[in-house]
This record gives sequence, structure tokens and C-alpha cells, in this order.
Amino acid sequence: MAAKIPHITPADRPVNATAPAEEVTAKNKRMREENKRTRELAAELNQMMESSNTKLTFVVDQQLKKAIIKVVDAETNKVIRQIPSEDSVRVAKKVSRLMGILYDDAM
Repeated sequence: MAAKIPHITPADRPVNATAPAEEVTAKNKRMREENKRTRELAAELNQMMESSNTKLTFVVDQQLKKAIIKVVDAETNKVIRQIPSEDSVRVAKKVSRLMGILYDDAM
């Protein structure tokens, strides 16, 4: 005969309803601080490149929260190269939008 294994009823479990909200708040605060620091670093790098007469631009895309690097012709201000490419950025934004739609519809 198998021994009975006691189970934990909801009343037996410790209740800590604030922990998940506190974790989310802390994570959001960390992300905001990281995004702020990334923007500050991008601005510093842009200033350094201006002083060396090289047109290399660092931008943080607000929607994707990703850094974008552009190599620009100093005379014509034409973008020579972008990392990630404009096409990649466009696709990433569309995928992000679709994920939002799928996630919102699932709720």
C-alpha cells in the first residue's frame, strides 16, 4: 500500500502578493536606467566622432530599444552604411508590432 503524501492547500501556502509587482517594478527601473545609460553613451560617442571630423552616428531606436550605427559621408550627409540595415530595422518593427497584436488578442 502506498503511503499518503500530504499536499499543501492554498490556506497552507505563504502569501506574498506584493513580490511579483515589486519584481516587475525593479525590472522596469533597471531597464529604464540601462536605456538612459545607452542613450548617454550614444551621445558621448557622437561627440567624440564630431571632434575627429568623422561622421559616425549612434542612435537608440525608441521602439526597438536597440542601438543603430550609421556611417555618413561628411560632405553629402548621405548614409553610406547602417548597422543593422534599414531593412532589418523595418522588419524588426513589423515583427514587434505583430507580436503586440498577437499578445493583445490572446488576452
